[in-house]
Amino acid sequence: MLTLIHAIQDPVMANLIEELFRQSKDALLAYSESIVREPAAAEDVVQSAFQIIVDRPQLLKYDEASRNRAYMMAIVRNLALNYLRDHRKEIPAEMEPAAAGPSLDELLIQKEAFLYAEAVISQLPKNYQDAIFLKYEMDYSHEEISRLLGISYDNVRQRMSRGLRRARAELEKGGVALG
Repeated sequence: MLTLIHAIQDPVMANLIEELFRQSKDALLAYSESIVREPAAAEDVVQSAFQIIVDRPQLLKYDEASRNRAYMMAIVRNLALNYLRDHRKEIPAEMEPAAAGPSLDELLIQKEAFLYAEAVISQLPKNYQDAIFLKYEMDYSHEEISRLLGISYDNVRQRMSRGLRRARAELEKGGVALG
């Protein structure tokens, strides 16, 4: 990582990023690991966050260390959530029970409704998307989501409620029956 930092042409900016790295890498790594729950993936997330800063050092402010650290925390949070989204754990087909289930037509209709619901949710504000994703895709509790996103428990509930209400209204408008 330090090799990348030394490649920056502006020595003042290189020193600023190096100092930010030395002061915040452990906290960023712990935060990333608390989200992705895999040490190697957490390291990759932090590495990617610093790569963003090395590529665009103008994002930092020379005289605002606390703002720079908060900015890095936000980058790490977003990258970690993206990692979770991109690496959802799926059950292998051979582990799923073989039972008489819905017909092929019913499965196609369900899949189409699911894809439409995903599209609707992807149009929600990012803060609603994150809360819904962590709850329903990653199976986190409201308390865990509160800790991961750095917001209150009540704020998690509010985001979930508002996001789901908006999604439900849009799905009903699109003709998807909820039941």
